[in-house]
Amino acid sequence: MACFGGFCPAFRLTSDDPLTGVAANQWQRLTNDVAAMHRVFDLAVLTYDCASSTAVVAYSGCHGSGVAVAPTVTWVSAGIVDITWAPTYTDEHDITRDFVALECELQGHTHGGVALTNLGRVTISSPNSVRVECWDTSGAAADGRVTIVVSGTFGPVSNYTDYGGDRDKRDCVTERIPYALTWYQEIGGMFGSAFTQNRTGYVHALKLAMARMHAAESRDAERFSCNAMPTLAGDMSASWCETLDIPFSDSDSGAMRRSLLATRLAAAQGPSPDAVDAAVAALLGSNLVEVHRFTFNDLDDPPYPTRWPYGTPGAPGSDIGGGAWYSERCHVFVEVVPPNTNDWAGYRELLDVHLFRLLDTILPAHATFDYGTYSDGGFIIGVSLIGVDAL
Repeated sequence: MACFGGFCPAFRLTSDDPLTGVAANQWQRLTNDVAAMHRVFDLAVLTYDCASSTAVVAYSGCHGSGVAVAPTVTWVSAGIVDITWAPTYTDEHDITRDFVALECELQGHTHGGVALTNLGRVTISSPNSVRVECWDTSGAAADGRVTIVVSGTFGPVSNYTDYGGDRDKRDCVTERIPYALTWYQEIGGMFGSAFTQNRTGYVHALKLAMARMHAAESRDAERFSCNAMPTLAGDMSASWCETLDIPFSDSDSGAMRRSLLATRLAAAQGPSPDAVDAAVAALLGSNLVEVHRFTFNDLDDPPYPTRWPYGTPGAPGSDIGGGAWYSERCHVFVEVVPPNTNDWAGYRELLDVHLFRLLDTILPAHATFDYGTYSDGGFIIGVSLIGVDAL
C-alpha cells in the first residue's frame, strides 16, 4: 500500500502482495477488531471527594466534560459511594445513545493526604450505575479523593459489518496490480514525450486523477458482474431477495442477504441429506457446529418416541390432522455455537426466523427438526419436543 500511495486509495482484497493489498481473511479480522474496540472504550473519568457528602472535582465523559454534565454521586456510608449516569444521552446529531458500563477501574484513592494503591473496588450495579468502595491500610472503610475510569459501550452495539466486513468476502482474482497504476502508465504513454514523466507537479496530479477515475470504472465493471449473480451480489442483494421472494429486513447485512440467497439456491436441489446440510451451512456459516441425524438399523424395534395413530398414538397437541406421526428416524437436529450476547436479537432472528423457515421448507412433510446449542449443563433445546427425547 505505502509504495503505491495515490495509485491505490482503497484496500484491494488480494493475498498476492502484502504491499499492495490485504487478504480477505485479514480484512475480516481487522473489521472484527475495530468493532470490538468500539464496543469497549473509556466512557468516563470521574474524580470526586467524599466525607459524609460528595463533591465532583473533575469529569470527562463521552457525552460531555465538566462538573455540569457529571453523573449523580451519592454518599452511602464511609468509603461507599453510588454513581449513576442517565440511561441514554443525545449526541450532537440528535441520535439517542445508550450508556452501558462494562468495566470499571479504581485509578486513584487518597485518604488523609496519603495515596493508597489497590485499596478499593468498583462494582457495576446496572448498565448505567456503579458502586465504589474504598478502605485504608487497616481495612476500615475510608473516604477521600477518588478517581475512577468506566469503560463500555456508548450507543448501538457495533458490528463488523459496520466497517465493511463480511464473512463471505473473497480475495480479488482480477486486480493483481492496482488498476490506477496500469491506467497511469497507459495515460503517460498517450501524453507523449513532450510531458514530464516525473511523479511530481501538475502533470503528475492530472494523470493520477484520470487514472483513479478510470480505475473506478474498472472496479464498477466487476461490481456489475458480481451483482448479476445472487450469491455474489453486493448492491443488488436486496433486489435479488425480492426477485426470489425471500423475506428480509432492511437491517440485514449484505452477508446475511447473500446467505439467504445461497440457502434458497441450495434448497432447490431437493431434500437429500447432502442438500440439506449444504443449505444449512450456507445460512449459518461459522454458527453451525453439526447437523445430527438419528438412524437406527433395527426396523422391528422402532426408537422412542415413534408415534402413529393406531399403533402408539402421539400427543394430541402434535396432531395436525389424521393423527400424530413422528419418529426419530425422520428427525434432524442442528447444533449451533453458543449465542453472542452482544447481538442476541440477531442470533435469535437467524435461528427462529431464517433457520426455521429453511428447515420447514426444505425438509419433507413427514420430517421433524430442532436446533440448539451445547453448554456445560447439556444441550439447550430449541423448538420441538422430540429433540428432548433424541438427546
